[in-house]
Amino acid sequence: MLVRTEGRKELKADLHIHSKYSGDSSLTIEQIITTCRKQSFDVISITDHNTFEGALIASSYVKNYGDITILIGVEVMTNLGELIVIGDKPFEISYNAYELIDRAHSLGHLVIAPHPYDSWRRGVKDYVYNLNIDAIEVYNTSSSKKAVEKALNAAKILNKPAIGSSDAHTVRELNTSYTVIYFTDDVIDSKIIIDSIKAGRVKPYFKSVSRFFSRLFR
Repeated sequence: MLVRTEGRKELKADLHIHSKYSGDSSLTIEQIITTCRKQSFDVISITDHNTFEGALIASSYVKNYGDITILIGVEVMTNLGELIVIGDKPFEISYNAYELIDRAHSLGHLVIAPHPYDSWRRGVKDYVYNLNIDAIEVYNTSSSKKAVEKALNAAKILNKPAIGSSDAHTVRELNTSYTVIYFTDDVIDSKIIIDSIKAGRVKPYFKSVSRFFSRLFR
């Protein structure tokens, strides 16, 4: 979908959100869209575990709105750890990291290494240096200071775009970490957004919140 930017040259985005279709999230699609619109998000990606279902439902849900863009995403548990793929359409998932990346890139999709160094989630860890990823999630709502520092260092060494994402599973976690995407076009679509991220025209923002705390009050 093409969206006119009306002179604006930046977008507020969350590229890592889980809906109830992940199986471990309390968020409905309606909750995500309603809350993110109130929080002035321009772009979001529903990245449920190993399924595009939530992303496709969200994409259909927002067709009546012109103020938010849904990117079709998925978080895949590969043989080397979790990877996020974001694009404009679903595809057949591979659980082999190298095959998944090749398939994603053949479609022009974006591949992100989420929370690569978190100790209690299965990030790709040092495989981040061997995989042909497009960006590294350096800020994540639940990441420790040590995990953030290691992710930032990897992004710097590899010269990869650094992004921030909420990885939200509850309403309280939305808007806790996000990415601002910069662009030069007057009209944008998913391809322009993805190309801007790949080109490094991004800036991550981070507001820490304990996932344990947030789930006490959901």
